[in-house]
Amino acid sequence: MHELYGVITAVLTNDHGALARLHQFIEATANWHDERGDDPACRSYRALADDLDALAGNLEILTEDSLITARQPGTKAAREQLSTPTRPIAPPSRPPPPRPRR
Repeated sequence: MHELYGVITAVLTNDHGALARLHQFIEATANWHDERGDDPACRSYRALADDLDALAGNLEILTEDSLITARQPGTKAAREQLSTPTRPIAPPSRPPPPRPRR
């Protein structure tokens, strides 16, 4: 369980998590294409950023459900959790909103 918390933190939580950084990259790429007038590429990257937001939400729900299941009495994970201190998990933060289109 302890390793799972580390992975969750690295991927889903805070502004420096993997998903937030990937979202920032995709938004920056969309903005770059927008500034150059490449509307089709810009729209594609923005759609990809929206898909990533949906994925992050689904991962958050799935992770919460998995943690609840793992804590059910009688599971190996629940027994391990009793012997391992836990750290609270913050919900994933959303990347900053995209810059307004020109």
